[in-house]
Amino acid sequence: MQAKSFAGQGQRMIKIRQFNAVCVNCYEEDDVLTIGIGDDAHAPKNFIIIGRLDEDELPVNKCIGFQSDTTEYEIADAIQSVKLGADKLAIVLNNDAAIEADVKEYHVFIPMTKDIELLKKYLQEVFEGSEVTFILSWISTKMSFCFSEDG
Repeated sequence: MQAKSFAGQGQRMIKIRQFNAVCVNCYEEDDVLTIGIGDDAHAPKNFIIIGRLDEDELPVNKCIGFQSDTTEYEIADAIQSVKLGADKLAIVLNNDAAIEADVKEYHVFIPMTKDIELLKKYLQEVFEGSEVTFILSWISTKMSFCFSEDG
């Protein structure tokens, strides 16, 4: 795990937390979509969990929760944007959630051996209909693709 802090003159500190994913789990159980990513399959020191449980009376953003090793509990409506690349997942929290987590951005490096297509599918399902900016991008030396999907 690596944590970096950045701030320009007169700006607030931005903390970026980075780790390598060893375990990526995506599943649905009892109508809850769950994505769990950690640096160990059994006892991760660094992890993120994103879950979605739709409730009729709540807007979609409030139905999406975020938890990490830096939060005490799941935070609803915490995610501002998500970008999934060929080997990296970047999650940016909104300002309120960043204060609770003491981290603004999470950068997770995902080995090519992990099932990136399953992660992509679950991320699309979790953020469908939400106000979260969701970007998929794959960059190679020969060509580059970048598109965004509005939820």
